[in-house]
Amino acid sequence: MNQEKIGKFIQEKRKEKKLTQSDLAEKLGVSNKAVSKWENGLNMPDLSLFKPLCEILDISINELMSGEKINEEDYQKKLEENIVNITEYKKKQSDIMGYIIFSVIGIVCLIFGISFHQTVNNFSSLFELFGSALIIIAFLKLTRSLKLIAKIIVNLAVIIILIFVIRLFEVMNIEGEFNPPKYYYYKTDVGRCVMYKKLWAVEESYHDRDTFKPINIKRHKLYYIDDQLFTLRVWSLSYGISEEQLIEDVCVNNMNDKELFEKYGSLE
Repeated sequence: MNQEKIGKFIQEKRKEKKLTQSDLAEKLGVSNKAVSKWENGLNMPDLSLFKPLCEILDISINELMSGEKINEEDYQKKLEENIVNITEYKKKQSDIMGYIIFSVIGIVCLIFGISFHQTVNNFSSLFELFGSALIIIAFLKLTRSLKLIAKIIVNLAVIIILIFVIRLFEVMNIEGEFNPPKYYYYKTDVGRCVMYKKLWAVEESYHDRDTFKPINIKRHKLYYIDDQLFTLRVWSLSYGISEEQLIEDVCVNNMNDKELFEKYGSLE
């Protein structure tokens, strides 16, 4: 079934009837864009519109499916071909609906995953990855009819958006909700802390083993979150305080906010 040929045929017959795209759209109860897509070969009318469309354009369904006027000698042959084409078209429409449902399930799984905080026995990251996989597979199937470059661009855009969304909620999960990272490739105990090497960042992430609250030691600053008020105190490493010493004081020596301030606050 040649969509471009059918689209040009619809356009030709519409103009013969002196109808605009808006006129035809209004008669069929669809939008102007829908008619434009038909005529440009980007889409086909829904099967439910075949009969009213043919009545408006004064053509047979057989001619519509063929994309041309048919003489009597070829009518039976074209009819047989178009019966096969309609069967394939119905299957294609059914497949598209299935892939749309597939992608909706993926989105639901993704939302479910990012809505729950990561704890020791939490599998929310698996829901995120499962949902993302469903969405990617659905878009790969839905874009099969597109040209190669368009298909690559659309699917790359979907993957990038998914990575961005998961990354964004991962940061919010760590820095806003005080939870350990979901995505890491290495984990080890450092005193009362747990150190994670994350997939998304070069720097390690340190978290209190019991509360999961982050103790983020960065290149130039130590951010230590107080147990009660989550108040932020900053010590500059420019005074010769090494990251290793700060990690040892916080994680191994179990120094609290007050003790750290007494030790390093005078250096500010």
